[in-house]
Amino acid sequence: MPSTTSTLPPLLAKGTLECALSGRALLNSNFFNKDSAFTRSERKELLQDKIKELLRSFLPPTEREVIQKLSRRFWNKDEIDYIVVTDGEEILGIGDQGVGGIGISTAKLVLMTLCASSHPNRTLARGDELYLGLRQPQVRGKEYDDSMEAFVKSVKRLFSKAILHFEHFGYRERLTCINDDVQDTGAVTLAAINAAAWVTKLDLPDLRMLIFGAGSAVPKKRVWLVDKQGLLLKSHDDSLSPAQLPYARPEDEWEGVDSTSLVEILKRVRPHVHIGTSTKPKAFTEEVVKEMAKHVERPIILPLSNPTRLHGANPADINKWTAGKALIATGSPFPPVTCNDMEYEVAENNNSTTSPGIGLGAVLCRAKLVSDKMLVAAVEVLATPSPALKGPNKGPLPHIVNLKDVSKKIAIDVIRTAVEEGNDKMEEWVGRGPVYRPLRRVDVKESWRGRSA
Repeated sequence: MPSTTSTLPPLLAKGTLECALSGRALLNSNFFNKDSAFTRSERKELLQDKIKELLRSFLPPTEREVIQKLSRRFWNKDEIDYIVVTDGEEILGIGDQGVGGIGISTAKLVLMTLCASSHPNRTLARGDELYLGLRQPQVRGKEYDDSMEAFVKSVKRLFSKAILHFEHFGYRERLTCINDDVQDTGAVTLAAINAAAWVTKLDLPDLRMLIFGAGSAVPKKRVWLVDKQGLLLKSHDDSLSPAQLPYARPEDEWEGVDSTSLVEILKRVRPHVHIGTSTKPKAFTEEVVKEMAKHVERPIILPLSNPTRLHGANPADINKWTAGKALIATGSPFPPVTCNDMEYEVAENNNSTTSPGIGLGAVLCRAKLVSDKMLVAAVEVLATPSPALKGPNKGPLPHIVNLKDVSKKIAIDVIRTAVEEGNDKMEEWVGRGPVYRPLRRVDVKESWRGRSA
């Protein structure tokens, strides 16, 4: 046995905080992990007290290290409220990690506990020589679809009341589920755009949006998509995905314009919003950013690619090239930047700001489905208190230190919306009477002898 013991406060100034701030993934810390001397409440206390410094240890890019080293840790089949599942195939720019992908599922559940107050015993994560998964390539086609169908049916049978959260892939039909990279990321991005629109006094339908990295569907009338082949045109029909086809532009609109040049596209479109999801590093060059800033008073620039090394631009450069006028939200964490002797906060456009609140609301009201209206409710809550309304050096989204309060507000509006839609099953548990466990009288001496034994 050790001759001395250490309590939580000294360790906040030493081991755990030190390793997190030095860049080492907190989940790999001997101090913090499940096999340490910390109790669950102490670990939660640590996160709450140091949320600003430590939350990023559970988000990209630091969780990547944990995901790659997973096969070393184990849940209870008791009642489960929230399940996070990944197929390990498309995670954080590090490729197919197989069963190691459970690391990102665990990180998301940490957020649910920290920001949505979900009890850790009521959550479930699924997803070198110690590798625990099957040593074979990822299955494809019908075999993959059949296995997914079997998994979903098993979840419905075993955990009928649980919310199923898909991480980095999706499935929406026939059960209450959330698609992280579609719904959660879409919600926080729309919240950032909404907030920026209010700051710039523009109506959302009037915004022109250019998306560099055209991977998924978005509203199309005032949206221009750019991918590997340049601006998406109808002549690209054979190379476009079904989600991209509706956004392809007629060739005659672009006669005489180099539709493969981002700068030339910017000159023609004059977008208010420029979103980067291409994972092409430094795609938002000085020329690109300055060209955008010529045409709008406050350019809204969202370089969202993960991980950080694949970011479209550094916020410090964007601020410099726009003289501090740009409204910026990034997909990875960045420190504040200085421009014209003023410090600017860099908002983090991460779905950690939406998923805990949406998940908590869906759990508490026993939602039948996570509907589009419930997602819109989350967007409105997240966008409404935009810090950018309070000063030109603030970001469009709330700071991560406020996530717990934001998650509560999102959950309340998500529940309200579900009830209005008739999309809840609250009668299953609201108003239930107390259930008492049978007790028996125990002699004090007998009880003491039992403890001594």
